[in-house]
Amino acid sequence: MLAEFGRPSTIIRSCFSWRWGSLATAPSEGDSDHILWVGRLSEEKRPEWVIRLARDLPGLRFDIVGQCNSGSAFGQSIARQIQALTNVQWHGYVPHHSMLALYRNARLLLCTSESEGFPNVFLEAWSCGKGVLSTVDPDGVIARFKIGVVTTNYDELKEHLLTLDKRRATCEAMGYCGREYVRSHHGVRAAGDALVEVIAAALARSGGRRRD
Repeated sequence: MLAEFGRPSTIIRSCFSWRWGSLATAPSEGDSDHILWVGRLSEEKRPEWVIRLARDLPGLRFDIVGQCNSGSAFGQSIARQIQALTNVQWHGYVPHHSMLALYRNARLLLCTSESEGFPNVFLEAWSCGKGVLSTVDPDGVIARFKIGVVTTNYDELKEHLLTLDKRRATCEAMGYCGREYVRSHHGVRAAGDALVEVIAAALARSGGRRRD
């Protein structure tokens, strides 16, 4: 905005809240071995990496949520491969209100995308106290706030999943930090307060005059 139009801008982060409260308060019960992946079964999301991980790590269970694009040969091929794996459950489309149980039951959220904007699924996972294992780091927040692990390398993804039990305390700490990150940076109140400040400043500059 400044470079192209000579106008300063204010970043107001996306906000997130579960219908039943600002953050999910109940953690998982017991030690889950479920790895959750959420997204479209499309090339840029690289779901084939999840299939490969499931084959390489038969001791883990993978929950896949999402559908393929209509008529997508790639997506249909991925779906057939998923259905052939005994340690993968493909949930297809899941209504948002039903996702809470899947997040709570997961050890972590896995992202294998080539690129992302700022995924809402990250906010959903963090709000449930789950860290993110991801091939992308939007705005660098995962590394900066210690709310997950980032790697672009398949072998490193696999190694991290192989050693989850040894990193239990670290995973729990990332989940706690994730909840606090969502609370302080992406809560409805935080976004609302930022927007109010922008509107108040604009009114002050205009002398309180409104233009319809």
